[in-house]
Amino acid sequence: GFLVRLERPAVVAHRDADYGHHVLRRAAVLQLGELSATIWSYDLHPGLAGRKMGHDRRSLVLVVKL
Repeated sequence: GFLVRLERPAVVAHRDADYGHHVLRRAAVLQLGELSATIWSYDLHPGLAGRKMGHDRRSLVLVVKL
């Protein structure tokens, strides 16, 4: 099911492998079946200008039982 009514917004630490720094990003809370589609669409996101398809992307998905 969906994780809802969290006390704080979800925050993700994203590390850019090319620059070695971490960026905190808010991430949507998704239903478990939507995770693979979301990771795939992240690769196709137009905001990634200058990056080539096939660039190694590592994703960490943390699932917490409340």
